[in-house]
Amino acid sequence: MIMALDVLSVGSLNSNNFVRDVLFSRTKCRLVAATCVWDLSVIPASGKVDVAILHNSLSPEELRSCAVYIRHHWPAARILLIHAQVETLDDPMYDERMSPDLSAETLLSMIERLAASSRRSERSALSERRSQH
Repeated sequence: MIMALDVLSVGSLNSNNFVRDVLFSRTKCRLVAATCVWDLSVIPASGKVDVAILHNSLSPEELRSCAVYIRHHWPAARILLIHAQVETLDDPMYDERMSPDLSAETLLSMIERLAASSRRSERSALSERRSQH
C-alpha cells in the first residue's frame, strides 16, 4: 500500500521544481512550496507536513528560521536539509542532511524514509496522549 505524503519544500523556484518533478511520478502526494520563511505563514498550521525540505538557496539564518517555524507548527515533520556545506550546518533542528547533487531516486527514497519516521513519531505521540487521559 502506498502511503500518502505531505511534503513542504522551501527554497528557490528551481529547487522546488526539482522536488515537484521527483514527486510527480508518485501517487498520493501533496507538495506545498515556499520560497522563504515569510511564505510559511500563509500555510495553514492545521495542515499536515510529513517532510519539510530546506534547500541550499536559503542563507544559514533563513534555514534556521524556517526550521524553527516548522518545528513549532508541524512538530512531527522531519526536516531534510539539502546544502553543499552540510557539515558546517550541524544543527539538531535538521533530521537529515544531503548534498545538492543528489539524484531524483535518492531524494524520493529519503523523502519516503523520513515520512515513515514522521508517521511513527506521530502515532507514538498520539498513543502517549491517550495513555495520559
